[in-house]
Amino acid sequence: MHLKTQEAQVFVFPSSLAAARLTTALCLPLLLAAADSWRPLGPFGGPAQAIAIDPGNPERLLAVGLDASVFRSDDAGQSWRSLTFPHEFSTLARALAVAPGPVPAYFLAIASVGPSNCGLFRSLDAGNSWDALAGMCGLQIYSLAVSQSDPKSLAAGAQDGVYLSNDSGVSWRRVSPRENADLQAVMSIAIDPRDSDTIYAGTPHLPWRTTNGGRTWYPVHRGMIDDSDVFSIEVDSRDPRHIYASACSGIYASRDSAASWTKLMGIPRSSRRTYTIRQDPAHPANVYAGTSQGLWKSIDAGLKWVALSTLVVKAIAFDPRDSRHIYFATEDAGLVTSTDGGESLHPINSGYVSRRQLNLSVGSGSLYASLPYDPGGSGIYRYSREDERWEAQRDPARGGANIRSIVAVDERDYWIATFDSIYRFSKDAPAWVKIDTPWKGRVQSLSVWPGRNAVVLAATSAGVFRTEDKARTWQLVTAKALTVNALYTATGSGSMAIADTAGGFFHSVDRGRTWAGIQLPAEGIDLYHVAVSANGILLAATSRGLYRSDDTAASWHLQTGILGRETVRSVLFHPSQTRAFAVLRNAIYQSRDSGRTWTRLSNAGLEQCHVEALAIAPEAPGELYAATRGRGVFVLPVPDADGPPE
Repeated sequence: MHLKTQEAQVFVFPSSLAAARLTTALCLPLLLAAADSWRPLGPFGGPAQAIAIDPGNPERLLAVGLDASVFRSDDAGQSWRSLTFPHEFSTLARALAVAPGPVPAYFLAIASVGPSNCGLFRSLDAGNSWDALAGMCGLQIYSLAVSQSDPKSLAAGAQDGVYLSNDSGVSWRRVSPRENADLQAVMSIAIDPRDSDTIYAGTPHLPWRTTNGGRTWYPVHRGMIDDSDVFSIEVDSRDPRHIYASACSGIYASRDSAASWTKLMGIPRSSRRTYTIRQDPAHPANVYAGTSQGLWKSIDAGLKWVALSTLVVKAIAFDPRDSRHIYFATEDAGLVTSTDGGESLHPINSGYVSRRQLNLSVGSGSLYASLPYDPGGSGIYRYSREDERWEAQRDPARGGANIRSIVAVDERDYWIATFDSIYRFSKDAPAWVKIDTPWKGRVQSLSVWPGRNAVVLAATSAGVFRTEDKARTWQLVTAKALTVNALYTATGSGSMAIADTAGGFFHSVDRGRTWAGIQLPAEGIDLYHVAVSANGILLAATSRGLYRSDDTAASWHLQTGILGRETVRSVLFHPSQTRAFAVLRNAIYQSRDSGRTWTRLSNAGLEQCHVEALAIAPEAPGELYAATRGRGVFVLPVPDADGPPE
């Protein structure tokens, strides 16, 4: 079932706006799903590397995140759904291209650190499945171009040169000299729209040209600053002698097929790193430049430029029916569109989520998602169940913080831990306040027993610290200073806590005041997560199965049966029932008897997701939340039918 989404609010950014950031509310789409299906919540958006339009069906768009997460829209960007790509999250996407035809061919260029997942991939079924193309496997591919005069002809820029195909990607041949080191690492490529034998290639050094299908190549850099990284090349479809090139040294234009270049002025020096340059296909004098400092437009072929937005644009696509309708893939705001030639920009991220890692916590009637790295965003998002929307929260470190965890301390305050600091935010205060702490070093995470008399524990590189007076005082509660890897606290009214430290495994039964050593479930295992019930039952997620203890870790028992000895990544107790949940690979299991026996939960809606963590809000015990790798948060209704914890 395709979950069709629609954003409830449009954000407009006039061209005079100096700082176009999407920091207002991220509204929850209206979603229809079966009662036993997982429903995506977001927060939608995240970095986008490329976007392309199927020219035979302009309502259909393809977008890809930097980590090769692929999405498709069938309604001009109003909603997106994720597609299965075999190497998502383990590699880097570089470029997208669509070759029109009776059966349109989609191409995705991949480059990564290792050769195993690199190469060029093709889909002949609208992105539903992808095949690695023979002859390109293991190659670092950076750029793609499809010939306008012959859509079966394609060019690919690779780490070791230029490759051509004349049969829609079935076969490829290298056409640049292997011994020419200057014509390698081809970061941009373009084909003359009238002559597919004329090809331009941009490298980290300078541009090159061939007019005979790659038999001979010539450097074409007269007028261009030496050692310019050529990121993008655009050939005028009405006059192929007219060419634009963008580089780290600025934007250049040529009127003689790249025999000479003239530098175009008007964009500030800070915006010189121009990732993409595109010419309006219907109005050739209109040119768009996506730079490291924002989006720029010229209406006189590059003589003068106007800033449209501060969004970092990585790719641009024009609607073939109306070139004023433009789509942008951005580094800091996901996918955006304009229907007036870039004068106003509107987010189109419903269903599109490109978040590499996401921490999830609940409390005080809200769900909090914190992103350790969130380019252009706040890093902190709050989901209100009442309003059914996400709101970007103010960033205490102005984008410079590596957010480790977030906890709701009471109805008004929540705290976040960054790499080396803790901040407090109150709904009654206008700004974040940095909390004074007695330790020096890393903060790993925070745990809390919330409420009016809240107790907060901090896992640090100097031990476990505890406060019960809202951080006016802190006490080191471990016997000595030692690195604490993780803290786990009981659900509901429970008072137990578990500490995983460099010096062993410890537990507390008095909300962290005192600690005693306990044993690991088994020797030679990796411990990933521990859940503590209100009555002190422990579940340990390990590399060799799920272990259970009902005697404060004096003994552990492997829970076999349906779980077997599979790796369990995360485990969770319901805050008010005997129910428990466990994550194995891409499946979620539930227990109705505090972890003794297990059955598999519905996976509908999560088929293409890797679940990292689970959460249940005490205020909404009938909803199970799942934080996924790169896909955001999902929710599943879980009937509130079990009894209280045993």
